[in-house]
Amino acid sequence: MEWYDFGLYGFLAPVLATQFFPRAGSTLALMATFAVFGVAFLSRPLGSLVFGHLGDIRGRRTVLSLTILLMSLSTFAIGVLPLPSSAGLVAPVLLLFARLTQGFSAGGELGGAIAYITEYAPRGSRGRYGSWVFFTQGLGMLAAAVLVTALTVTLGSGVMQVWGWRLPFLFALPIGLIGLYLRWRGGETPSFAAIQQVHAVEPRPIRTTLQDHPRQLLQVTGVVVTTTTALLMMTAFVPAYLVESVGLRSADALLSSIAGLVVFLALCPILGSMSDRLGRRALMLATPLAAIGFALPAFLLFSSGRPGAAVLGGVLLGLVLAPFGGAGAAAVAELFPTRLRYSGVAIGSAIGIALAGGSAPVLLTWLVAATGSLLAPAAVLVGCGVVSLVAVMTMRETNGDRWEPELLP
Repeated sequence: MEWYDFGLYGFLAPVLATQFFPRAGSTLALMATFAVFGVAFLSRPLGSLVFGHLGDIRGRRTVLSLTILLMSLSTFAIGVLPLPSSAGLVAPVLLLFARLTQGFSAGGELGGAIAYITEYAPRGSRGRYGSWVFFTQGLGMLAAAVLVTALTVTLGSGVMQVWGWRLPFLFALPIGLIGLYLRWRGGETPSFAAIQQVHAVEPRPIRTTLQDHPRQLLQVTGVVVTTTTALLMMTAFVPAYLVESVGLRSADALLSSIAGLVVFLALCPILGSMSDRLGRRALMLATPLAAIGFALPAFLLFSSGRPGAAVLGGVLLGLVLAPFGGAGAAAVAELFPTRLRYSGVAIGSAIGIALAGGSAPVLLTWLVAATGSLLAPAAVLVGCGVVSLVAVMTMRETNGDRWEPELLP
């Protein structure tokens, strides 16, 4: 539910560009829209510090309930914002503030979700359980893509430009309230409850994580660079790129994202279970290697101007993401002890996501405009793949590690 909220902006970026930056040219308007999109990633590290601290002191359930409420309210707010025609510069400023709030909330969501699910998982099944974190992340974004596509086809592009774009954002409030109810009814994880019982909760989790686990933080940061870039390509940049630069219809462009997300969803649980048997590291290596190998073929397909080829390009990006989606949650969770897990995963992932996600759509759009090459974005994905490959190669195999054996039966 939370990632439905967060993903909407990317899918509606071409529409939002015309609504909130109407006086700019198409490329500049899109870059301005993506700049506001990127601000949410820059506020994620702050959210990871605040919610990571609270999550390791107060517990996972309470903080996750807070993040989904904050996300749903900020997403709903985008749906009721005034436009520059009536509010002038106030309109894009309010849009910026809403995205900052979304990013702040997302900074606490991923680390908490990974800690929550993997701490509930039976030993020997963390990969299978953890894969559902990324499965549901993809499912939320797929729901956003399908809804935007359905509204575009049903209402027509003209109506979507005028007022139809607001509807998906307005749906965020009731969806968020459902999510809040579900999360609040869930209990605290057995691992965190165990350290609470023996008064082993870390009083300064942020400082201790930074002092005792800098290597693990860098590994998490490096690993998520590729997945963040590939995911944002699939859900934010590519739909706009296919419309503005290649010339495809909006519905055809969104089908490319939907195809990639479907492949990602289909493989996540399978690869998660495989990581419980084969180990995390072997599967994790597949994501950067796929990014390096598939980047150019994917953008050759995207740039062909054929809807079917664009769908195949989306499938290749889905294949890049799937190995990390299967093994990644368990792998990063196992790098940190329970008393620091929320902080460690949240901070490490937020920094990597901010570095890659904060600038990726703007950088990619600028690259295409500056070079005149529709294949230029492939170089960025290859570079990210190299960074993540180094990070994964430095990680030890964590599958089979027992968490806090002195506290848990």
